[in-house]
Amino acid sequence: MGKNTGETIKKSITEVLKGTTETAVGIIDVVSANIVKALEGARNVQIAVNSVVVGAISIVIKAAGAIGADLTTVTKNSIIGAIKGVHEVGTVTADMIRDVVHGAVKTSAEIGDDVGPVTKSAIVGAIKGTRDITVSSEEAAAEAARGAIRAVSEVGADAGVAAKNAVKGAIGGVAEASGRLPAVIKNTSRGLVLEASQLGGDVATIAKNAVVGAIEASREIGLSAEEAASAAAKGLLRQLRQLAAKQARNKQSSYRHNQRDKDHCQRTFQEGEVIIGHSPLGSSISIVDCYSHARTGLIDHLLGSVAEKVARHAKCPVFLVRGK
Repeated sequence: MGKNTGETIKKSITEVLKGTTETAVGIIDVVSANIVKALEGARNVQIAVNSVVVGAISIVIKAAGAIGADLTTVTKNSIIGAIKGVHEVGTVTADMIRDVVHGAVKTSAEIGDDVGPVTKSAIVGAIKGTRDITVSSEEAAAEAARGAIRAVSEVGADAGVAAKNAVKGAIGGVAEASGRLPAVIKNTSRGLVLEASQLGGDVATIAKNAVVGAIEASREIGLSAEEAASAAAKGLLRQLRQLAAKQARNKQSSYRHNQRDKDHCQRTFQEGEVIIGHSPLGSSISIVDCYSHARTGLIDHLLGSVAEKVARHAKCPVFLVRGK
């Protein structure tokens, strides 16, 4: 995003937040208009989308933070505006939703704001912003949850708090924008666990807080706590089963690969075919046993051509046995 566009966004947002016009509408309009302007000048809209959107969101949140504005309102409506702007000139994708929420939560954390409420507002914004486009509420919630978890992981914030508020935001977003609530809760929970597992995070804490968030938020909108918890649990279990199945496949594939390497290594040495500098078994070889024929050359006369090469180049100890 160009410097002039960034300054325009900063100035416009500051005027909206300090003015008397409706803040929500003003934020949406400013972000949307400037994103459209930036993307229309790009050679390839789809390639430029994510960087333009994330840049705009970061500028808006920093400007709001500088004057002490409510970042929950700013975050929600700037994400709605970003999605609206992208939709006018390009295609709103899952990656874009994930990146914009990631950028919003990360920027908020970096300027010292509480990631919990911001995460909740970001999820609401993602769901509301995609209400009238091809991206479903379920997909928007899942991708937004993934972006939020990645952000808190990068800044060292409390992922459990973020997970709980992500589910609360999903429920709040569907309540405001309409949608299939149980499916949205389920997909949000799946997105949280998926991203946490990929980042090596505490999946158990994420899962627990997702269910807690579902129960707490259900009370606010009159949804059965049992139904909300059940939906969250179903999403968690489904994702955990998929992760377990993937790990099992990887282990099985690794075992087959290692067994082929061992068979190849044994066959290679039996046939006297040595590949210098390469070991099919990698660091698992601790010593090489080599039989020397001593048939050729001066040095080779002492060791044997193959044995001499192995002794010179092997990365581990070599045990030579002189033939008759």
